[in-house]
Amino acid sequence: MLSGIKKIFLKSPDSKGVGRDVILTGIPRSGTTLSCKILLCAENQIALNEPIAAPLFKKGSPPGKVIRRCFSSYRKSLLKEGVAPVRTREGKVTDNAYSSKGSSRKKVLERSRVYFDKPLSKDFTLILKHCAEFTLILEELKEEYECYAIVRNPLSILASWSSVNVPVSRGKVAKSKLFRPDFYQKIEELKSLEEKQIFILDWYFSQYRKLGIERVIKYEDIIKSGGKALSVVSGKEIHYHEELSNKNTNKVYDKNSILKYRDLLLNNKQGNHLYFYTVEDIHSLAKQFGI
Repeated sequence: MLSGIKKIFLKSPDSKGVGRDVILTGIPRSGTTLSCKILLCAENQIALNEPIAAPLFKKGSPPGKVIRRCFSSYRKSLLKEGVAPVRTREGKVTDNAYSSKGSSRKKVLERSRVYFDKPLSKDFTLILKHCAEFTLILEELKEEYECYAIVRNPLSILASWSSVNVPVSRGKVAKSKLFRPDFYQKIEELKSLEEKQIFILDWYFSQYRKLGIERVIKYEDIIKSGGKALSVVSGKEIHYHEELSNKNTNKVYDKNSILKYRDLLLNNKQGNHLYFYTVEDIHSLAKQFGI
């Protein structure tokens, strides 16, 4: 599906591209889709939300090689035609992968080929975002690319997981069996869904600790700053003109689940989430739900 009506302004249609290739990842439901939309507002920059189709990540194909080819392919396509694949809602870039209604919200995104109506030079910045896939091989990726991650209050993440149908809602991490079978097996050995989710959440935070605090952006800071907190990823100041609102107290989140997850988080006194969020951050959010 193609969206948009104007092709990109071509400064160097035959160029291979020499700009920054940037990896963006994050915990599922932490605001990574929103972050891509915000990052698109910067000049000479494109941010693609989950552009790589799942079949490209397959047994026998090193994921690093797949990603390298995709960066090259998307650069050429953007410079020549102004087109690249991206997850969209009805052909348009959106800030949320799921509907805002119901206790179990439906996914509203599909991968489309999109026209980006903005001028790009051959040295434009290209940002690719995937959550699970990129985090699973983050050790490898950070040796080759600038890597950044989005995190969010762990209580709101767990509450969001219970409101949508994503792999982590079922205690799974997409592509883990393919990329990290040892990690996949550890998840499978856990008995309850809650155990699996706490283990997975802790694993995500542990991977981002290795990036360094300067490469990790909090969802709450993105909202509070009107998107400017993402300037560290962009390398230039962000000027986002749409109003942002904090969804940590989303009314669709179930209070019983919030209470359960609050206690699980507070009992996990060595959790890697505490490197980014304090016990008071968790208590404060729970209080906003009247818990």
